[in-house]
Amino acid sequence: MLKSINIFQSLTSESNSLNPNNRTELFIRSIKKNQEAKNFILLCFENHSRTLRHINNICSERHCSVPYAVTKENKVVYSIYGENLGFNQTVDGQKLKPYNCQTSLSRQLEYQSLLTSLILKHPSITNEAVNNVSKGIISFLQSRFSENGKSFSDILKKNIGHYFWTNGRASFGRISLDSIENIDSDEVLKSLIRTLKTGEIAQILAIHDAVGRKILPFHECYERSKYLSIANTVRQDWFDNAQLRGRKCKQDPGVPCETVGLLPPGSVADQSVKVQARHRAIDMFERDEKRTSHPEANDYYDNLDTRNLLFGAGISGTTGTLLQSAEAFGQLHNLELKKQYCAAIAGYLVGGGMHSYHEVMAVAEKVGVPYQPGSSIESLPELLLKNDEFQKLATEYYDVAVLGSLHWRFNKSCLPSHLNTQIRKESQ
Repeated sequence: MLKSINIFQSLTSESNSLNPNNRTELFIRSIKKNQEAKNFILLCFENHSRTLRHINNICSERHCSVPYAVTKENKVVYSIYGENLGFNQTVDGQKLKPYNCQTSLSRQLEYQSLLTSLILKHPSITNEAVNNVSKGIISFLQSRFSENGKSFSDILKKNIGHYFWTNGRASFGRISLDSIENIDSDEVLKSLIRTLKTGEIAQILAIHDAVGRKILPFHECYERSKYLSIANTVRQDWFDNAQLRGRKCKQDPGVPCETVGLLPPGSVADQSVKVQARHRAIDMFERDEKRTSHPEANDYYDNLDTRNLLFGAGISGTTGTLLQSAEAFGQLHNLELKKQYCAAIAGYLVGGGMHSYHEVMAVAEKVGVPYQPGSSIESLPELLLKNDEFQKLATEYYDVAVLGSLHWRFNKSCLPSHLNTQIRKESQ
């Protein structure tokens, strides 16, 4: 059984037989707090014909189920693997559409947007880990200011002030659209500390990234050595090489967008979540099919293509530098806190439309956060897994949230990197 299924089953109640006369002897588990709901549609063979059955949970002790079709109401129909071959357009009077490559990609877009919308809406899920890192950064800022006074706040203003007072630029995580030139450097320091204590996830993590990347490297201290200790692991050189990274600028980068996550402009994953109007990376960049060959980049993209995963804006370098900041400033001594911090990163970057979930977690996995490519269950913190809204979301998007992309058989036809003649050879 898939690892992610095992983890999801830990949140469910004891097994109950679907039907004592069920020839397939499929056992199911009822979703916690929703035991009587018929959440899934299963395609079954009965009397040599296919039928649809509403069941409580698609988890199986004896069989692996995979997506088979989609109803006109966009409900996924599952089938026991081995019984999913061939396709019937009508079953039990219901018109069905094949569950194909594009269906998978569309549902990944929807699920990842809704997931990160939920994370942004409930900051308490990630507060402990985020606050730990913030406290370390506040202590660092205050101690450097005590030692150097205004010369340090001047450095803050010069090196990172423009990220937060943007002079009209629609960057995500900004504090103000005013010009940094109109802000006194001491006020910059006070405002950054105030935001670390009371700001939104996007603003707080933007500060975590900026202080780690643009301030810490110039100060000889214990935190700097910790920051640099994982640099080569989480932000490899090819991440920042335009020719190797595998993305290029779009001709039309679009306009600032308030849409949560990765959905097209105008779509709203959760209207109760308010996000800054910002330029999204997914609107500014597209995949470069003629990137220069590089062994690690080739492996990354072959994994992406084999599993039919979303390309957002390429592997996430910002995830790497955020994990470095967490290593330097945070007290993330256990896996649960690391998962919380990675969930906050996903809320910031995926919820902000900067990267896909895979582009974030492929980096987080390098520091020991469990991740099954395409799914999310094993990488999410307990506070989120136990959230009622998430339970409902994971049920509705079980094909993505739990199964991930280990079962797709409708992948788009992409040649592996060693056979792709369009990829440029790395210059010697």
